[in-house]
Amino acid sequence: MTAGEIAATILSVLSVLVAVVSLVLYLRGRRRKEPCWATRTNNLVRDYTAKLSALDVKYSGRSVQNLSITRVVFWNKGGETIHAADIATADPLRITPTAAVTILDVIIVQVDNEASQFRLSSHEEGTTVALRFAYLDRGNGAVIDVVHTGTSSDDISVEGSVMGAGHPAKRAVQLMSAFDPLASAERRRSVPSRTRGLLFFLAPPVVMLFVSASLWVTMLRGEASRADLAMASIMSGSALITMAGAVGLIMLAQPVPKGLKAFEADI
Repeated sequence: MTAGEIAATILSVLSVLVAVVSLVLYLRGRRRKEPCWATRTNNLVRDYTAKLSALDVKYSGRSVQNLSITRVVFWNKGGETIHAADIATADPLRITPTAAVTILDVIIVQVDNEASQFRLSSHEEGTTVALRFAYLDRGNGAVIDVVHTGTSSDDISVEGSVMGAGHPAKRAVQLMSAFDPLASAERRRSVPSRTRGLLFFLAPPVVMLFVSASLWVTMLRGEASRADLAMASIMSGSALITMAGAVGLIMLAQPVPKGLKAFEADI
């Protein structure tokens, strides 16, 4: 075998392995309960007394030095339904602030399945907000606005335990926006984030495959040299690896479910 053929074989094997691993991880997520959450924050007021001592900011009659709105999305990413009975009584699902932060208000912005009976229940004044629902199928959940005295998303978290799943996992769902940094706001609203990500990452390897296909055609006609064959093999293998990796990354970095897109809207 020539060096080009050996390189092509190695690259092909690697591309298959990447594709298999991506598929296995994706399928594993479909067969289990997987409570997930993510946050994004808009800080409205930050330590104003340091500069304007005469200013008094109040929310519902309560003076505050910091005021932020954290948008929380909570959903079941797994393929197995989460029932109310699956939530541990001793460790219920809840939104909690850090020690120095107080929750001033909570508002349900969006629920993608009214039959789930998703609702909020305050346990302690300003400290804990319980998440309650009858059940959550795959992709079901809610978007919630939390008004608090913190300054960032790190001040708010979702805690609790679900039998068979453990603690809710925090997801960096905004990673999908990085896949298409040049998209306009209008295009972001009209084109699903996963589609944008696929188009953004798959365009280069598709071009590479097109060029390598042209080289292969030239080779079949007997007009290509060994250097052309090596180049075609390397480009084909590289393109396949890039495509497999892109698809795997998109699947693992699953965006917010379609019915909970209010999370991505302006706060």
